[in-house]
Amino acid sequence: MPPPTADLALVFASERGRLERLIRRIIGDPHLAEDLVQEAFLKVSRAAAGTAVEDHRGYLVRTARNLALDHRRRLEVMRPAEDSDAAFRALPDAAPNPEAVLADRQALAAAMAALARLPPRTRRAFEMHRLDGRTMAEIGRELGISVSLVCRLVHEAYTAVRDELRRADLLPGAPENSAD
Repeated sequence: MPPPTADLALVFASERGRLERLIRRIIGDPHLAEDLVQEAFLKVSRAAAGTAVEDHRGYLVRTARNLALDHRRRLEVMRPAEDSDAAFRALPDAAPNPEAVLADRQALAAAMAALARLPPRTRRAFEMHRLDGRTMAEIGRELGISVSLVCRLVHEAYTAVRDELRRADLLPGAPENSAD
């Protein structure tokens, strides 16, 4: 009785052209189809050496087809979509434009100038509330003043900043030269 790999070699020799055509239809590359047919033969011959294979032809065809499908899937995952470059270019730029950067810097400078002119306790209450995220009660306890006074001081600071931004015409959405 001939060894199982001898039967496989005969089947491979007779089916080689058919396997290449099958793989070429799946992946579209004739040179790669030859390589995958060889890989399929090696895979099946290793498997046939360790186990009994009843249908060498069917096993070889199925292995070649699976290798081709796996290769095509890998290429699809690795290949970017045709429109990905256009889609990437259409994404909005998160960076602000130079005009927005300049306006933000001017607004910050105006707000800092307004805060610098405030009395120290008012400025401190505002900073604790706005920058540190502290509650009015916490600020009152730390500064030794009532919560209602803290509210008034913080409101005064907000009003001073708003008024300075309006004077500099930097308050977004505010009507120009409006009076309160």
